[in-house]
Amino acid sequence: TILGLSLACGGHLTHGASVNMSGKWFKSVQYGVKKSDSLIDDRYGSGITTDNSGNVYVSAQERLLKYNPKGKFIWDTTFPAVNTGIDFDDANNFVYVIGGTGFLADNLWLGKFSTGGDLLYSETSVDSAGNDIHAYGDVVSYTGSIWGALGDEAILTSRRNLENGAEWSDTAGIINSNSAAGNSIAVD
Repeated sequence: TILGLSLACGGHLTHGASVNMSGKWFKSVQYGVKKSDSLIDDRYGSGITTDNSGNVYVSAQERLLKYNPKGKFIWDTTFPAVNTGIDFDDANNFVYVIGGTGFLADNLWLGKFSTGGDLLYSETSVDSAGNDIHAYGDVVSYTGSIWGALGDEAILTSRRNLENGAEWSDTAGIINSNSAAGNSIAVD
């Protein structure tokens, strides 16, 4: 599944348009602009995942949206994070979202949702932010950044069991330029 700006709103053929191979090879969800001000509709955002039935979940600026396999909007719910990553837990049918909260999105927020959009679990950690997440069962692996006392930033990588607590967490690459962050994660 790919998420792309619709042609009618200035998107490109390669962003999942049905007349292009990308629109034929992949399931595409198109987003647009608001009629009121022609700005990108902020209901759409930074993360996308699918469940076992082909439903599409999109994490946006403080919102989680669900579409059916044919692209029909089903529901949305809110949460307090921006710059989010998202994953669907195939083992237990939950949607996990990770991102940042606070004025500078500098507090990590992790949420677990039902497929109906109910928030089942959440936690916040200060002086860090999450960018991407992988979930299987109650074990989540995520990456992002963490800040030190001097304003320096490091890549944060953690693997946690939400039922039993942290399994491990590591930081790497403290850089004084405030530019270190883990952006995506994969688990084999």
